[in-house]
Amino acid sequence: VLTSIFTNTDETPDSTFIESTGTILLKNVEKVAKLTVVENNYSEVFTFTDFTNWDLPIFRKKMVVKSDSKVGIGFDLKKMEFGIDEELKEIHIKNIPLPEILYMEDNITYFDTEEGLFNSFSEKDYTEIHKKTKDMVMAMVCDSPVFQEVEYSFIDHLSILAQVAKESEWKILIKDNQWADEILYQL
Repeated sequence: VLTSIFTNTDETPDSTFIESTGTILLKNVEKVAKLTVVENNYSEVFTFTDFTNWDLPIFRKKMVVKSDSKVGIGFDLKKMEFGIDEELKEIHIKNIPLPEILYMEDNITYFDTEEGLFNSFSEKDYTEIHKKTKDMVMAMVCDSPVFQEVEYSFIDHLSILAQVAKESEWKILIKDNQWADEILYQL
């Protein structure tokens, strides 16, 4: 565990001292083998409205949220199997998985927050709005044609590898694939 403690003291013009203290912990390091094939950037604006009983200003709370997200889609290479037959000069690739969302980085900005006299935002509300915003972006990604783009892009990468292997008098053989078999067997 890596621990670092930092302290920041700022002196403001009116001689008031502000002190900040924090601890940074490194929980674990994990080796991964992931290939990001497509990285998409999304910028969306969402409006959340909540009211109790009646939609009147004193009972309503409303917030506009802007989400700037970067989503990486690709393959977990640890799910694949690789083998080499040096005698036959063959590279065997098995079990190419379906593409998946590998990561999502998001930056949420809250705008135009309106709170009613009897209905205000709590920390739990901010957490729920952040989660709903991430879920909406993830749903938008899943409903888009990006996964098909990832598959075609990956096939292009494999074609380049197959050409390099062919120039070295090797072959790439792909077996037990979960998608696009007819295209991959042409390599």
